[in-house]
Amino acid sequence: MSGEQTVVVTGVSTGIGFGTCKVLLSKGFRVFGTVRRKTDADRLQREFGEAFTPLIVDVTDRLAVEQAAAQVSSELALPR
Repeated sequence: MSGEQTVVVTGVSTGIGFGTCKVLLSKGFRVFGTVRRKTDADRLQREFGEAFTPLIVDVTDRLAVEQAAAQVSSELALPR
């Protein structure tokens, strides 16, 4: 790995999650952020750029959370 710091932030479409995401990106982190709607994912991808990866997921849905975790692991080439 290149030493890049990566985090997952839930609920990034508004509020605390949005603010946290914005701060982390400004500090050079790669951020995976959960949203529930594709429209939010598209908007945030445009706003935050390539260091941000939206994850469309309802965090109350266990299968959706597991799929998002698999996506993050795959993109970071981490063993599961």
